[in-house]
Amino acid sequence: MRCQHCKEPPCMAVCPTKAIDRTPEGVVVLDPRRCIGCLMCALACPFGHPRYSPETRTVVKCDFCVDGLREGRQPAGVEACPTGALRVGTVEEVM
Repeated sequence: MRCQHCKEPPCMAVCPTKAIDRTPEGVVVLDPRRCIGCLMCALACPFGHPRYSPETRTVVKCDFCVDGLREGRQPAGVEACPTGALRVGTVEEVM
């Protein structure tokens, strides 16, 4: 399950180091430099999205390719989807 970039993200509310924040575009992002790998965000997420990375000993999550969005591109998952099943936008826009 991918990150839903919730309006009121429970992962952000429980992060003790404030490593999870929202960009001006509304994208929920994680700063790995602040993450201590406590997994509070993973436990709070109703979608089970944030995952622990043993390599970095931090949590990783989808950042919706926010840098690409700022340049007018679609997230990588949307661009790579071979069937076109993934779309970005409001419910009204993607229906």
